Amino acid sequence: MRITHLGGVNLNHFAFDLDVTWNAFFTDAALNIYSRYGGRDEGEPDARMNTSSLLHTMSEVLARHAKPEKIYQPVTPGRRTPRDIPLLRANHRGCIRCHKVREYQLLQSFHEGRFTRRDLFRFPLPETLGLSIHRDHGHRVESVRPGSVAQAAGVRAGDVVTRVDKVPVHSEYDIRYALDRTADGQAIRVTVLRPNREGDPRLQTLSLAPKPGWWVSGIGWKKSLRSAPFRTGMRGYSLAPSQRKDLGLSTTTLAVKISSVYSDGFARSVGLKKRDVVIGIPEPILRVRKFDTFLGRVLGRYQPGDRVQLSIVRNGKRTVISGPFPKWFSEETTVP
Repeated sequence: MRITHLGGVNLNHFAFDLDVTWNAFFTDAALNIYSRYGGRDEGEPDARMNTSSLLHTMSEVLARHAKPEKIYQPVTPGRRTPRDIPLLRANHRGCIRCHKVREYQLLQSFHEGRFTRRDLFRFPLPETLGLSIHRDHGHRVESVRPGSVAQAAGVRAGDVVTRVDKVPVHSEYDIRYALDRTADGQAIRVTVLRPNREGDPRLQTLSLAPKPGWWVSGIGWKKSLRSAPFRTGMRGYSLAPSQRKDLGLSTTTLAVKISSVYSDGFARSVGLKKRDVVIGIPEPILRVRKFDTFLGRVLGRYQPGDRVQLSIVRNGKRTVISGPFPKWFSEETTVP
């Protein structure tokens, strides 16, 4: 079944990252969920999906479905559709696109006083814990980052993740769904099938102890970011190669020119001015060129109460400016 209109979908049952390009659920006839597939990051939209991993997930789901004992993913009880979001119900007409639902969720949570920084970083990447997953397999560990919480817990390259807490895993997106359900300060139990020289692979359950803010990753690609309760108070654009050359700037690092500062918000709080060129936060940032990606990196590094530092070029000279990160704020009740 292909669903292109989100209006009647129970988001408690079919929870997914509403900013993704494509998402699939594998269910039985009663819509109990075996697995999920999809997801993206700030790279290419389909970089985390391919035919090999999709077929691998489908094969595992079919094998699970054929067994007498069914194992399903836990879901949030109750029914909540997009029309149950008061601001969306009052203000939105026409087709309900996924990212717009997420935007209304953000606005609703802010106006109800429930918004937290973690709301911006839903469905965390395995890399935030130090895990790199083999793209063609889907849930086999390809590498473990040295010094990460995954390494400290004993996760090894070659381990196949079969469960995260109470969520059975058949894809990388299952891992992300499980991580999204965790609470801050909570240990994360990861069950892996580990190759064994003496015989069949053995199941092992490891306990990961993530650090505060472990779920942060690049979110500049998310369409819903425009409705986050973060008043930028500015507009900007990435400099072209010829403009960078004139300023002696690399073509591989951040170089965002501020085209206007128009209201109270982040720009005025940290001291940005029209025609400033931001080149670092405060150190240079590789492979970040878009204005939205720059904002995503700011949100990943700072929060209200922090003192922000930005490296800029102003009137042809490099300097560092600083100022407080403003409180979360939005007057908006509708989505563009």
